[in-house]
Amino acid sequence: AGNSDFCTALVRIQDNSGLCPPLDSGATISGLVKTPFGQNIAGVKVTLNTISLPATTTTAGDFQFTNLLTGENYTVIPQKDTNPLNGISTFDILVLNRHILGMAPLTSPYQLIAADVNRSGSISTIDIVQLRQLVLGITTRFPNNTSWRFVDKNFVFPDTLNPFATPFPESCPLDSLTSDQQVGFVGIKIGDLNNSAGVNNFSDDNTVDRAVTTPVVLAAADENLEANQTYWLRLTPDQAIEGLQMTLGFDRDKLEFLPPVAAGEDAELGLSEVSEGKLSVSWVSEKTNEGFKLGQPLRFRAKRATSWAQSVFLQRAPLVAEAYQLDQTTQNIEKKTLAVRFLEKIGNAAPAANHFALYQNQPNPFSETTTIGFQSVAAERVRLRVTSASGSIVLEQQMDAQVGYNEWLLSAKNFAAAGVFYYQIETSAGTAVRKMVRTE
Repeated sequence: AGNSDFCTALVRIQDNSGLCPPLDSGATISGLVKTPFGQNIAGVKVTLNTISLPATTTTAGDFQFTNLLTGENYTVIPQKDTNPLNGISTFDILVLNRHILGMAPLTSPYQLIAADVNRSGSISTIDIVQLRQLVLGITTRFPNNTSWRFVDKNFVFPDTLNPFATPFPESCPLDSLTSDQQVGFVGIKIGDLNNSAGVNNFSDDNTVDRAVTTPVVLAAADENLEANQTYWLRLTPDQAIEGLQMTLGFDRDKLEFLPPVAAGEDAELGLSEVSEGKLSVSWVSEKTNEGFKLGQPLRFRAKRATSWAQSVFLQRAPLVAEAYQLDQTTQNIEKKTLAVRFLEKIGNAAPAANHFALYQNQPNPFSETTTIGFQSVAAERVRLRVTSASGSIVLEQQMDAQVGYNEWLLSAKNFAAAGVFYYQIETSAGTAVRKMVRTE
């Protein structure tokens, strides 16, 4: 009594007559997400209406869902709402403005969707306002839109010049799934009208396309500024331009920026970093070859005696300094580098850009990089020599200068330590020397 035992038995059932149906391992839904130009888009979250965990596209732009029950209804929905500024600059504002004015209408339905920044189903100046606010840092996202929109790749727009005339599919339904299915989507980066958005990585890093042509120079006469006095700064380009963007830096110990008081005069200005000595500008022309002209000149109060050249300079962030120029032959917009220079007066004469001149490096003092600009009267080889305060040579370089404005970019790595240095430019028209300071 009370004794017990057990054993384990294995029962193997075989369907020798083949009467049982095969087991269903499920179906697969896979797909690709690409730009209108065929670039793979990474980091897109793709969801199915029946599955809570989304798939994310790889750098190849692909995704897949496996082991799905057959006979079910599924809807594939791609989404991406990160880094709204990816691929966006004042260049896109200029393209949008020229479309609205009828100068260069957009013809691709995908471009037109990208231009509808406020997702209203139409394109208007409100889209320009919201795009500029994003560029200037006034806003950090689109108020009524996501960073990306997606269209079923198989959809054919009835009217390619008005993609908003009929609803376009931003998801892909698959009813009563019976087998593996592959779908595809075209991704549209909102606000990016020149296809410059980064797409092949998850951080959306965007390499800026920098021009290597002779830069556009914004110039003004240098001026001695007295403490506690208010001054107006108006910069004038040396070439006709269609638009520009830049972050103008100023020495907070020497100058105080005074914001415009009239309504609308700050529409082209980004003031979010003024307390840090950074003033962002985004400007486009309302007509072809109009000179750069903000609503009002920039107004500053001098905190102590200084000059424009000692106190105002270009910053490298948050906005990359660049200008946009119309090619009269192709009617295309070209991107050019941008420089700011304050010209010395010759006696009582107005500053001239056609004589040899060596400008104060900007910024000065500097801790990372600084730019040395000079005006050349001939296309020739010129020499730069930098010496320490004791007279020892720190570096020597040569450049094939063009007629007009040229510049050298120096890094703090060129200098063994902080201190006072002198830089000298030698040209056929003369030699000039200026002082600069490198800090830690």
